[in-house]
Amino acid sequence: MTSDTVTLIVLSLLAVNVVAYSLLFFNIRASRKRKVEVSSLPEAFHVLERAIRENIADLPAGFTWGEALNHLRMKERLDLADVERALTIYEAHRYGGLPLGNADYHAVLKVADRVSGIRLGVRP
Repeated sequence: MTSDTVTLIVLSLLAVNVVAYSLLFFNIRASRKRKVEVSSLPEAFHVLERAIRENIADLPAGFTWGEALNHLRMKERLDLADVERALTIYEAHRYGGLPLGNADYHAVLKVADRVSGIRLGVRP
């Protein structure tokens, strides 16, 4: 083999690596921006819980919502007044059997978006 052939092979392999790693990078980036479709308050809190578990290592495995919101308020500097109102409604529904009505879940999704980069989606 001549030196020109070796150079061509090395450059070809380098180009293949650049393309492969670029595709990997964009695939990972796109998966972090996955779109989540939510139509209820319980689904929104499930999305927020998943976002917290995947992206905040400071919380213990069995964290409570109080611990999670306190962490987000203190370390992430998020305004959580709307999320706290939604949490009150959600817990009254989950533990007390009260109806959800048309509880607004958009504030919960906005916090999940801030925590993990999920794009908001709404199901009719």
